[in-house]
Amino acid sequence: MENKKKALECLLLDMNEIEEQLSPWISGFNIFDILKTTNIEIRHSNILSWLLSPTESHGLRDDFFKEFMLRLFENYREDLEKIGISIFHISLKDYTDSYVFREKDNIDILLTNHNHKLNLVIENKVWSGVRNGQLEKYYKNIQTHFPDYKNIFVYLTPEGYIPKNDSYIPISYSDIIEILTKIKDKSNLSTKVSFVIEDYVTAIRRNLVMDEELISLCNEIYFKHKEALDLIFENKPDIRSNIYTIIEDALQALSNARALGLIYEKDKSVKSIIRFRTQALDNIFPHQRDPQVKSAWKDGSPYYYEINNRPDSNLTVNLYFYYDSEHPEHHDSIDKAFECFKKQKGKGKWRSLKHWNLKTLENNQKVEHFSFEEALEKFDGFKEDFEYLFNKWIIPFEKQLENYMENKCKTP
Repeated sequence: MENKKKALECLLLDMNEIEEQLSPWISGFNIFDILKTTNIEIRHSNILSWLLSPTESHGLRDDFFKEFMLRLFENYREDLEKIGISIFHISLKDYTDSYVFREKDNIDILLTNHNHKLNLVIENKVWSGVRNGQLEKYYKNIQTHFPDYKNIFVYLTPEGYIPKNDSYIPISYSDIIEILTKIKDKSNLSTKVSFVIEDYVTAIRRNLVMDEELISLCNEIYFKHKEALDLIFENKPDIRSNIYTIIEDALQALSNARALGLIYEKDKSVKSIIRFRTQALDNIFPHQRDPQVKSAWKDGSPYYYEINNRPDSNLTVNLYFYYDSEHPEHHDSIDKAFECFKKQKGKGKWRSLKHWNLKTLENNQKVEHFSFEEALEKFDGFKEDFEYLFNKWIIPFEKQLENYMENKCKTP
């Protein structure tokens, strides 16, 4: 009991310093946390539809819509130009006569502008996954009812997850933060609206996206005052963040040691998806460093391995290729890769060739099945498990692919 009392005293003595360190993320209280909206998909859709509606009380008119569209255009210009959307359509036209609907025909958010014959369809997924046929159903419905409109389909998730349906453009909640920050800085907003936007941005940073600085600071404070904080809150930091750090540290160590030919670049990963490349596949699918040449990962690479760290998901390594009309120089090599393993390459831009299960979690176990301590204990051996999988499965896979590219592939 005396040790626990001392731990609490130590925490209280440090409170002024802790409050100062966390002040960029804390505004006394947060309206969205109080209303329990930060992890509820429907509430986020309500807030975003409010921001998109030009006639609402926020006074933004069509500013949020235009900044949202400009972000899409910046990252997916080719996709928008294919349906007739140019930078001039976005910047120079007036969209203050748009209508915004919630759950119309089960669509999360639908913005319609009859004057410019445009629809913006947003499917918003905070932590839940998309149901089979869900995206296709919404796409077919809009295209059937508005065949002569410019119809834009967007898939919004915390990490900017790439949907299987190629008709949808991915966007992340990190993009939403940047859009709102830009609007707040340049718009003449009322104090109340400014307060709401500040709180919403803070809530997204705290609960939906990987704010590196905040996570690092909170972990530092937590481990310094672990006993006291456990007594007060009776819980611990987000387990997925800790697993992300474990996986990241393992990949970074292997990359720094030039082991396994693994190439890890931190800026390509988020909490739920950790990405890496290999020297072997870079030799087969050259990684173009020209900043003008972009891919789905905005760096010129036609492929990435991805480790899945999403909630309620199996721990897997997946190999994805980016296949689009803008980079036909990669098509022949990607086609041969799918031929080698006798797999249909599909029709979308993002095509999965292989996946492997990591034995860190076996028999379809998920992190959520364990307590915090049990999960961390499971991941103590992640680096060894990953090296085992890499040596047993990925290296032979890459050698087989390399041989095939040299017309020496044997039948699997």
